[in-house]
Amino acid sequence: MAFCDLSDLSLALGGDDVLRQLTDFEKTGQYSAVRAQAYIEDGAADVRAAAEIKHDPEVLANLDKWSARKLNIANAYMAARHAYRKGGKGLVMPPELAAACKEQEEYLDDLAAGNKRLGRVAGGSDAPINQPAIGALSFDAADSLSVATGGASNPSTGNGKGMPSTSGVSVDAYRANGFR
Repeated sequence: MAFCDLSDLSLALGGDDVLRQLTDFEKTGQYSAVRAQAYIEDGAADVRAAAEIKHDPEVLANLDKWSARKLNIANAYMAARHAYRKGGKGLVMPPELAAACKEQEEYLDDLAAGNKRLGRVAGGSDAPINQPAIGALSFDAADSLSVATGGASNPSTGNGKGMPSTSGVSVDAYRANGFR
């Protein structure tokens, strides 16, 4: 799923004339919606590759409008870069567009590294990582780690009550509450 559409790509490129130049290989005088969509999807792949390092796809699908807009802009400029690489046929990317693409690439690198983050989930009051948990995290009732390592849940070596000796949380509970 892309974060931008054809109008966003056209705007990033500098207008419909440039879009037409970069997609109309058959010289029909019309832009190729198929090629333009391919550029958009290539840009979306770049955005997802960076964003999904720190954010689940479900979080990305439910961002507030400001965070979604940030990904929209990044997608449009990454798509513009792909348009020039694949459809440029010798055309040089304008310096302003190259600078904007570089800026968005740096944003995506920062997002992937955790130096930048996306804003609130739609309807939420906090950033996605700080959203209040629905319910409580449950401890690993089976105490898998302690049993596997011969820890305190093992009646012969521990308290014999089957209580977790670790303060660990099960992976399922961790993920169910929005953490990666």
